[in-house]
Amino acid sequence: MKQHLWILELAFRWFVCLKLWVYGSGKIVGGQFHRAGNIPEEIAQLPIADVGGFDLAWTFFGYSFGYILFIGMSQIIGGGMLLFNRTKLIGVAILIPILLN
Repeated sequence: MKQHLWILELAFRWFVCLKLWVYGSGKIVGGQFHRAGNIPEEIAQLPIADVGGFDLAWTFFGYSFGYILFIGMSQIIGGGMLLFNRTKLIGVAILIPILLN
């Protein structure tokens, strides 16, 4: 039974790691967040009061490239740390504030 739980935990850790790598690299290469100069035209034309919450948040988060880089790299590094028994708790400690944000 203990062996089965260990395998299940490892499978979940790999799944979460791969998802975080996809999302983290997507942020860094520009697939997420509306960056300055790359805001969709239909959103840029709207008065701020008419912009939906999702697009407003996506534009706010995309304002600073440093923020995007920090969040993306934290997801990639934290996800990678989940793969090893020695670093999985540190990875979780890195990822909790990032994922809650």
